[in-house]
Amino acid sequence: MYNRETVEEAPGIYRFSEPAGERVINFYGIKEENGWTLIDCGLPGAVKSWVNEGAIEGNINRLIVTHADADHFGSGAWLRAHYPDIDITCHPADRAQIEDHELIVRKRYDVARPAFGFGYPQETLDLLYTICGDNFKVDKTIEGDEVLSIAGDDWVVYHLPGHSAGHIALFRAKDGVLILGDAFLADGPPNILGIPSMPPTHETVTAYLNSIKIARNIEVNMVLSGHWMALDKSAFTELLDKSEKVVARDMAIIKGLLETGEKSFAEIVKALNEQVSTWGEGEYDHYLYAVNGYLKHLEAMNQVTFEAQKIKRI
Repeated sequence: MYNRETVEEAPGIYRFSEPAGERVINFYGIKEENGWTLIDCGLPGAVKSWVNEGAIEGNINRLIVTHADADHFGSGAWLRAHYPDIDITCHPADRAQIEDHELIVRKRYDVARPAFGFGYPQETLDLLYTICGDNFKVDKTIEGDEVLSIAGDDWVVYHLPGHSAGHIALFRAKDGVLILGDAFLADGPPNILGIPSMPPTHETVTAYLNSIKIARNIEVNMVLSGHWMALDKSAFTELLDKSEKVVARDMAIIKGLLETGEKSFAEIVKALNEQVSTWGEGEYDHYLYAVNGYLKHLEAMNQVTFEAQKIKRI
């Protein structure tokens, strides 16, 4: 299993990591003269535990949420309650789901049900709602291309949608450090052996591929993400390459499958997992995000149609 740990990855930038089943969840703190800026904040109880242990001391001035997912904003309500002057920031496209956790369950975690009748069982949706923590308000939004001053350094904000509509990343040009969140997930977040432990969860194909192009032009030296250990430039390029190839691979599998006749969403999810998974059947449903995105992308390209929850090749 992964160890719970705090590591200074680059001058003034700390990684706070804890295991979550087979995977690891990372969030980051930038040490300032009068406290901290946090980039994401883990699940409920995560920040509290590091504060109680003394790894995070002093005021927490700011929280920047990279995107709307429970493991990136779950401690937000606790931060708001215990640091009333904290400034909480995210992209406007993800703001509503970060603030309203009934909304994120319905619109994000249950995204495939309206069109395809497929989704997590209710007990999983209830758990996802719980790990979002209590609702909390965001103070301001950033759209990308802003330059934020944090601990005396300039950080450029990049809007990298695809995994979510409002996904952002932050780049410190002086030493090439990019705090990435979950913008790119290759063939799935790794387990302790480095093997993909679940499907990748990108949602919007065109945006995801465009974000990969943008990221290739960032002069990175170190990339700090939500579920990998630190990546150097070469490893980051490999992650981008794999992320791009996975989209092409998955859509080719889906189109080939539909050549044999109409299929349900569940049949596509099952067939895709059976061909590519390195994870167990308990992780299969997580492919719902990507498959929903693939099918809507293929529909927009007039390559598939779906009616009465059956998908057909045109």
